[in-house]
Amino acid sequence: MRDDSEEDAFQPVTVARRAPYEEPANGNSESTDLLRALVGLIGRAAFPEHKLRDLVSPSGNSAYFHAYRMCDGRTPLTAIVKQTGIDSSNLSKAVGKWVDAGVMFRIGPKHLPLNLYAVTQPVGKAASKRGRADKTSPPESVGVGLFNSANASEQAR
Repeated sequence: MRDDSEEDAFQPVTVARRAPYEEPANGNSESTDLLRALVGLIGRAAFPEHKLRDLVSPSGNSAYFHAYRMCDGRTPLTAIVKQTGIDSSNLSKAVGKWVDAGVMFRIGPKHLPLNLYAVTQPVGKAASKRGRADKTSPPESVGVGLFNSANASEQAR
């Protein structure tokens, strides 16, 4: 025969359930912000700004740079069309090319476009040509061989 005190020791424990996680009403959360930061960091490593500019707008059209910057994962294409003045068909084609190139993603249930990071428009007269000299990004050879003693002595001359 068991003692009543033993019976109490084996009673199941009721665990309080947590409410499921809900994102704040404005759609922002700390984890969402961190994920956006990681996408931007990895995007900069994979696509330096001068290469991203050529993919976003090979012709240097400022409206496409503005449209790309507006693709923040929260703004629908209709709002981007209104802000930039780009024809909706042309913008849809551009977004499709950006997605195919890997410089944009479609996220969420509405498949809103999300850019890698906000690319800046090139500056200067030479920036309007396809083979432009870009004043806002350094040439790719900068920093190459700086720690090589043979190159350092040649650069000192």
